[in-house]
Amino acid sequence: MNQLPSRASAQAEKDLPQPQEEVRFPDFRIAQELPLNQVTPIEFTPEKPGKYEFTCGMNMFRGVVEVQSANGDTAPAIAPIPQPIYIEPNAHPTAHSTAPAPSVAATMTPAQIQEATVTVAKGYQPKRVIVEAGHPVRLHFDRQNPSSCYDQLLIPEFAIAVNLPLDQTTTVEFTPEQPGEYEFMCGMNMNRGVIEVRDSNSSSNGKATAQASNY
Repeated sequence: MNQLPSRASAQAEKDLPQPQEEVRFPDFRIAQELPLNQVTPIEFTPEKPGKYEFTCGMNMFRGVVEVQSANGDTAPAIAPIPQPIYIEPNAHPTAHSTAPAPSVAATMTPAQIQEATVTVAKGYQPKRVIVEAGHPVRLHFDRQNPSSCYDQLLIPEFAIAVNLPLDQTTTVEFTPEQPGEYEFMCGMNMNRGVIEVRDSNSSSNGKATAQASNY
């Protein structure tokens, strides 16, 4: 089957409720804001036939993208959901910790990758992660809270939307290229944290690039 890029257009209309300010394609790890009364194009490349769901920001409104094979075969009833690969949870907070730190600076690895762990328990701990612009960032989210609110993690500025399975550590990766503060949040936009990107001599100008991956 030929893999052809696809483009979908979405528009938020006047007087619609707040959940429709964002559209998500979880299977393609896309979370895109929808400015009011504007048409927003979204591009992705479906590799397998199937039916892929898209939702509003709070999972209240849903639609389906049906992907057919190049020879016109009918798509299966539902596409298999890609299963994330997980890393071992070896970055838990130390046992003697008595209170979560309000912020943490990411640790630079020998490979020049900035790493930090966020525990998903009573909110996000820590709520603020400090990194430098111009270097790849790898954040490990250790989900311990069973609330369905934490089923999904969103980092809108980097178009990241991933599932957080309970009692697993899920990793996301991106490269911030400009200083600033970038929010991450739960799937219902109720619990939030901040990625603080500070200036670095090695940072470059231009739009930030991002990619999401689970381990």
